Amino acid sequence: MSPQKFPIYPLQLQLFKTKAKQLASYIQDMSGCIRLSNFQKNDLLSKALGYKGHSDLVQSTKSRKLADKNVPLYLFSDEHINKQISSVICSELANIDTKVITKAVNKMVENELREKEGKVSRPYRYKKSTLSIKYVSEELQIKIFKLLYENFGIVIAALWDIGIRHGLRTSELLNIKINHIHKDDQNRTILTLYKQDYTLYNQKDSYQQILLLDKDLNIIKQL
Repeated sequence: MSPQKFPIYPLQLQLFKTKAKQLASYIQDMSGCIRLSNFQKNDLLSKALGYKGHSDLVQSTKSRKLADKNVPLYLFSDEHINKQISSVICSELANIDTKVITKAVNKMVENELREKEGKVSRPYRYKKSTLSIKYVSEELQIKIFKLLYENFGIVIAALWDIGIRHGLRTSELLNIKINHIHKDDQNRTILTLYKQDYTLYNQKDSYQQILLLDKDLNIIKQL
């Protein structure tokens, strides 16, 4: 009976290839066997995840496009999955000692656990910058705005000014479009920012709304 297919999403394909390459590298270095081609590396891990091969895996991602949230790819830190990977690779590479393959898979487990720990230790990695308007005096704000205006033009100066006042990330600023600015039911001017990155990728209901102040509107009019 073939193992159940582990779901891989389109935005995880590059991560998949990176992990396939790393696993193959461990197996090759530990066993001293003939080097595998990129095709063989990707095919090997694809079969270990329940697919007929890498082309089958790539094809299957197309049906998952709408559900893709650009989340990290963890294969080896799941005990059930890493046992499946070890079992399939041992059968595919029957000429290599099973202890070597198990050791290589365990090395991948360690890598993923370190990766997860790193993300946990940086809980604010994707949150807004701690730089806030209250930490920058009005005099310094004016100086920075003028310097940016003189050296880079009104667009960059305006983006910086709006960004620091509302605590926005660079990615949020660069994704602003004119049709994101609109009036609400109380006739206030609102800027709606749609999330374009990380775990909120492609979710239409992922957004935040910012009430634009008179100063913001004056800057926008200059554009």
